[in-house]
Amino acid sequence: MRFEFVPESERIAYYATCDIAWGISILLDDMGEAALRGKRARKLVERHFTRDKVADSTIDVYNDVLANGRKY
Repeated sequence: MRFEFVPESERIAYYATCDIAWGISILLDDMGEAALRGKRARKLVERHFTRDKVADSTIDVYNDVLANGRKY
């Protein structure tokens, strides 16, 4: 299993589908932990993915493309 905790995003980055399957099986075995992680995930989304933040990020990408001709 290959994964990496990304502190600035408070997430774990998985590198293969079997790693994701492992994570899901861990949560299915412990519903209390699943509920706790679900609450944490909701807070993370509410904090980082507001409409204003998503709109600002989109505008930043458009401005970057216009200014630098970068292709995404």
